Amino acid sequence: MRAVLLLEISQLWRRLGGVRGVLLIAALAAAGTLIPMRAGAAIFDPVYMTGYALIAAFFSGTYAIQAWAGPEESAWLDTLDGAGPSDIEVLQAKSLAATAYGFAAWMVIFAASLAALAPAAGGFRLPPWPVAAALAVFAAALSAASANSAALIAVRFGALAQARQAFRLALWFVLLAAIIGTGVYPGLFASLATERTFVLALICLAAALGCAAALTGWLVLRSLADRRISLSINP
Repeated sequence: MRAVLLLEISQLWRRLGGVRGVLLIAALAAAGTLIPMRAGAAIFDPVYMTGYALIAAFFSGTYAIQAWAGPEESAWLDTLDGAGPSDIEVLQAKSLAATAYGFAAWMVIFAASLAALAPAAGGFRLPPWPVAAALAVFAAALSAASANSAALIAVRFGALAQARQAFRLALWFVLLAAIIGTGVYPGLFASLATERTFVLALICLAAALGCAAALTGWLVLRSLADRRISLSINP
């Protein structure tokens, strides 16, 4: 795993998309400051804070697509044998790198938004520590689930452009379902108005996302094995 993780670190700039990737994070951080400037302390509402966490899913998934579906990466995965790292080591390293990237992007953009609120709030203000801790756990679990889901899409599609398009489409449908769900059940977030219920909901969601990450990771391993069998039968 260590060798694959070091390889991921060496490829980090390319995975991020170079200058364009850095500018994207900077642009989203700048755009995120508009919300607290307009909403003020309402940014600490469960809807806003949960929405910010979705940033982690976008960035971790985008990284994972680059890490799994690029032509060089795909060819390397197909030629792995017993002498190199195992599939599970590759999965662990790539998922860790993608999860860390998504989590870091969320932290940067959310922190920029909180910093924009500081002048009006009389200083830099954080959510209550139980909420902040639960948000961090939720964002990390969401990032991991997105990373492994994107990896599964990349392994199944193979081509980088197709995998990227499929991931964005899947993420769009998830976001759309969430928006429709809050519209159909307007009391969903109202029931999370208290700190205790919000923290409990985030922890439960994080646990569910952790299970989803484990399941999609297992499916990635199965897909890699099936693809190699198919290549060996049809050279």
